[in-house]
Amino acid sequence: MDTERFDHIDLENERVLRIVNCGFEVFTKNSLEKASTNLIVENAQISRGLLYHYFKNKKELFEFLLYFSGKKIISNVVDSVDWSNTDFLLRVRQALISKIETLAEYPYLYEFCDKYARDYAEELTQKLMPDISSRLFEENLDFSQLRKEVDVELMKSTIINTLSKLITKILKDGTGLSKTDIILRETEEIDRYLEFFRTVFYM
Repeated sequence: MDTERFDHIDLENERVLRIVNCGFEVFTKNSLEKASTNLIVENAQISRGLLYHYFKNKKELFEFLLYFSGKKIISNVVDSVDWSNTDFLLRVRQALISKIETLAEYPYLYEFCDKYARDYAEELTQKLMPDISSRLFEENLDFSQLRKEVDVELMKSTIINTLSKLITKILKDGTGLSKTDIILRETEEIDRYLEFFRTVFYM
């Protein structure tokens, strides 16, 4: 995917962000063929001319949403993590709260990614930040306080998968909640699980 053509788009522009959010919703709720730019224009409360000022057609808008979702997820994680802290559970907490905040701002982003972005995820990650996964779960982390019998990689996988599923469930149950309520509710639930994992895996 050629992402350089999107460099001119102002990601801080409020109207662009309305297009993005409505685009995520329309493409998520419909097939790629049936997703309508008319509906995006209507929901975003913008003119058709403005949509085509930024994107020459539906295909370009769709590809921009793929690019935007990858950029937003990665940049939010990088900005949210305290890379000087060596505690794995704290690192996981910071990354998950970043995900929650992204979902609170863009409710359909992860559903859109799950539906469409799997085939593009590796390509986008390689372009935007190829080492993000290894940085997140390996860089500057100290596992010396784990119980001797704990397999580090199995522990990582267990914690990450469990909490990812937890977030998905809570979000589905949180329809209608405000952004603040979603963040508070999920953070409290995550902390309960992290306290449990610390008791199980750490000395």
